[in-house]
Amino acid sequence: MFDIRKVQEKVMYEAVRAKSNADVAGEVVYGCEKAAHTESNSDWVKSVMRRLENKFESEDVKEIRMNCQCGYGMNEKLVLVKELMAGAASIEEFTNSEKAKAASSFCNLIFVPVLCLPRWND
Repeated sequence: MFDIRKVQEKVMYEAVRAKSNADVAGEVVYGCEKAAHTESNSDWVKSVMRRLENKFESEDVKEIRMNCQCGYGMNEKLVLVKELMAGAASIEEFTNSEKAKAASSFCNLIFVPVLCLPRWND
């Protein structure tokens, strides 16, 4: 059976290890006493984020998160969102465009970067 938690652990481990070393990566992902194995998924995510923020400076945390599973293709998504915005006069046009609909069926996170962009002029 496919275990998304294992995938997330591995990706986070590699992202942290790339910024530090295997010991720190293991501590962030699994905890000092390896308690992460008994945590629910939501508790594990909260714990990992807390340990990550306690171990690294904010710029490093941002870089690690962008290299983690959540950040895959974020720069490409942002380029696409900007392109879609440039071709739309309103948020309605933006969300109703065929290209936006096609992109959202491919990846439901395509609209997340919109929150970081300036608003259309009313």
